[in-house]
Parts: sequence; structure tokens; C-alpha cells
Amino acid sequence: MRAAAIATLLVLVGCASRGAPLSRDELVGDWTTPSGNAVRLAADGTLARAPRLAQLDDPNVLGRWRLDGEVLVLDFRRGGLCPGAEIGHYRIARARNGVRLDAIADRCLSRALMLDKDIVARATDVKPATARVHEPAPLPSLSPVGGSGPLAERLIGKWYQPWPTDGDQAWLAFDRDGGMSHGLAAGGRFVTGVWQLVGDVLTFDNIDGLCSLPQRHRRGRYRVTIDDAGLRFRDVDHDPCSVRRVIDHELWRRQPGGRALATE
Repeated sequence: MRAAAIATLLVLVGCASRGAPLSRDELVGDWTTPSGNAVRLAADGTLARAPRLAQLDDPNVLGRWRLDGEVLVLDFRRGGLCPGAEIGHYRIARARNGVRLDAIADRCLSRALMLDKDIVARATDVKPATARVHEPAPLPSLSPVGGSGPLAERLIGKWYQPWPTDGDQAWLAFDRDGGMSHGLAAGGRFVTGVWQLVGDVLTFDNIDGLCSLPQRHRRGRYRVTIDDAGLRFRDVDHDPCSVRRVIDHELWRRQPGGRALATE
């Protein structure tokens, strides 16, 4: 009986600890998102990309951050990201493996897709520049890139995501030479990489930006169809990058604006 009571007490204490509000000091440091992006919340309020592994580059400053009670405020005005929607507000809470973020107000689509309802964890792959770490072997190059045939010809060009336009509408561009990029209609580019089309299966290889780290997130395969309505994506084998996977069953169009959500 006594053992059961002690066990119950320990569980209650553990729950209370997880529910205690986070302090500013607890947030200072390097964090990684589920899509593999490392972010540094510095003690002086600076918000930056954290240098990865043994890179010698200085962190790329994005802006500022602050904690208002249980609300984390992210201000991207220094980094040129999310033009017109630089500030986002997220309610934060302790989670088993890190900190959970829930968007309260964020008009920046790419940031909200990356953070809303996700759990960020302490970045274990961020090391001092002097550290010697084992880097995984790079992925072999995607070859050949691009594609040929009628479907590839129709794919080439810029496509817009089916969200109401508010300055943050996302686009995807497929170049004839196999290059691929992703950004926002209002400005800013968040992904560069290459694409490959075999039959009707499109492979994304995000070389830089969102979904580029860890390496297992770089590639995603989607079956594509293009008709008068637009470009539709269907996930082939469960894209490992949750940020990119939001395109599954979406219908993208050649022109920005409007709302063209998939009906299937």
C-alpha cells in the first residue's frame, strides 16, 4: 500500500514539474526543429541559425526573441525572412522530449508550418567550432535531374500554393535544368535544390534550407498529375520531412491568390 502511494506521489510530482511554466533561462541555447533546422536563442535576445557540427561560420542572425509569460515572441526582422509578417507568437509548454509550440498568431506560412504544434528539442548536433565530430556520408547526387516528356514540360515553371493570399503565399519553381526553389510571393527564398521526374513520380532533393537537414529529410517523392485545374501532389512513401509533406493532396496553381484546396 505504501509503495503504491509513493509511486502515485512520484507521478504527480513529475506531472507538476512538466506543467511548470518555462523560464527565460531554460530557453537560452540551441534548439532543433522536427525538420532539422537548428536555431539559437541567445541570452542577449538574439535569434539566429545555430552553427552546425564543426562549421566555422558565425551564426546567421535572424532577429530577436523574448518570452512574455508563456508566450514566445519571434521577430525575424533582421534575417529578411517572412516580409510583412516578421513577428510570430507561440504558446510554449514543456513536453517529454523538449518544448511544444502552438501558434497563437503567425501570418508567416513557412514559419508556422515549421513550428506550429511541433516539439523542438535541444540541438544535440550543435558543437563548438573546435569539436571533432563524425559527419554522415553525404547522399549520392540525384542523377539525372529534371525530366523529359509532356509531363515534365508542363511541370516546368512557377506554381503557387492553395492558401488565401495574405503576403505569405508560397511558391515552388521547377527549372528546365533540374533546379528547384521554394519561397514566398512577398519575397524570400527558403529552399534550393533539384528535382527529378521519372514517369509521374517527382523527387524533391532539398539541398539547402528547409528539409535539408538531417540528410534523411532531404528527399521526398510525390506522384504528380497536371490538368487544367493545376498541379496535384500525392505522397508516395511518407515524406520524412513533415514541413514538405503538407503538399500531399494539395492542388497548386499557376497564378497566386484565391483558394484552391484539394477536394479529395
